[in-house]
Amino acid sequence: MGFGFTQDDIDSGKVSDMQVMVDFFEASVASLAHGLGLELDEVRCTRDFVLTEKSIQLAFGTVEPGTVAGQRWRWTGMKNGEARIIQETYWIVAFDLGEGWPRSGEIEGDTRWQVIIEGTPSLRVVFEPRASFAKTGAEPGVLNPSAVATGMAVINNAASVLAARPGLLTAIDLVQPRYRR
Repeated sequence: MGFGFTQDDIDSGKVSDMQVMVDFFEASVASLAHGLGLELDEVRCTRDFVLTEKSIQLAFGTVEPGTVAGQRWRWTGMKNGEARIIQETYWIVAFDLGEGWPRSGEIEGDTRWQVIIEGTPSLRVVFEPRASFAKTGAEPGVLNPSAVATGMAVINNAASVLAARPGLLTAIDLVQPRYRR
């Protein structure tokens, strides 16, 4: 992810371009457009880095001042020169890295997924995976709730995938999981 690298490292290509991430999120934007019946002209990808101004101590070591402490990716589905779908993702090692970056208190815990739909009406839905909303504090042995939420999408769609017609399909093409007694 480039954490702890300098701007010179980034400019010289020492920080991975992470093509697998580019491809994954481009496919995500294209799949959503397909589901909405929107033909995109292209999906543009940009990546911005933020350098820390102070030392940040982490479990794997220290991110020194002047090195990468976060990155923001944006995938924009374009149609006729207009941004129609935007997927934006932040990966950070700390909050309060500067203007336009997540601040302390904005996200409770470590993860927040937000979906914003501009239209009439405009909507915003926020997903905050947690081990529990009723219990406070981390419990030993509790799995990372973000990883569990991500994995559940795969596990809960297994029957739908097995029953699907052959060929290249997206989540939009599959029967979505439903509550079973």
